[in-house]
Amino acid sequence: MLKMNCPICQHEIVSPLLSECRHVVCPACKQEVRVKNIIVYSNGLSCHRDQLRTKLYHYKDLLAAAYRDKKQRQDTSDSHFQNNTRSEQFIVTLQELMAGARDNYRATVDDYFVTYRSHHLKGFARLLNLSVAGACIQSTTDASLPCAINQELILSLAVPGRPDALTITGRVSWSWPAESPLKKHRVGVQFVDLEQQAKTSLLNFIEQIRPHAVG
Repeated sequence: MLKMNCPICQHEIVSPLLSECRHVVCPACKQEVRVKNIIVYSNGLSCHRDQLRTKLYHYKDLLAAAYRDKKQRQDTSDSHFQNNTRSEQFIVTLQELMAGARDNYRATVDDYFVTYRSHHLKGFARLLNLSVAGACIQSTTDASLPCAINQELILSLAVPGRPDALTITGRVSWSWPAESPLKKHRVGVQFVDLEQQAKTSLLNFIEQIRPHAVG
């Protein structure tokens, strides 16, 4: 998660979308302020985002080592609950810190569908995650989605607050074929030539669908 202090009232502004915006409205003083000095935090650990980005390779090495340790425990049947729990927590914390260093926040989406078209093909797909840079979609049937790398793919999303569907042009960046009837074909789409109005609509939509803390 990302946070910063309002330069006017010092209220803590918390949102995973801070890295996407130049300005944000403080929920306390209601003033629009410039986004700066972003802090990434997870499970009690925090780091200035700019510093984190310069040390990202170090965190990647730590995460890789944590995965190796986890696999070794599984291979040796080391099922000590406390050690396994700490290992899982450490991995989650590293993943969240690294996610905070990303240029684009990626929101996981549940039960949401988009329409797609590419050349003579068109159909429906399940939206799995979304950012202002791209999306991951999954086939709703046993049929494959358009999957040629760099193939143009146009997505249409019904976004709350818009009278018409939001149409975005993208290109296929990766393709993951179906491994079983329960795991449908997935495709990664990288958006191209996204206009500012469309980006604003996407940011508003992501803010609505992202998980919010309760309490």
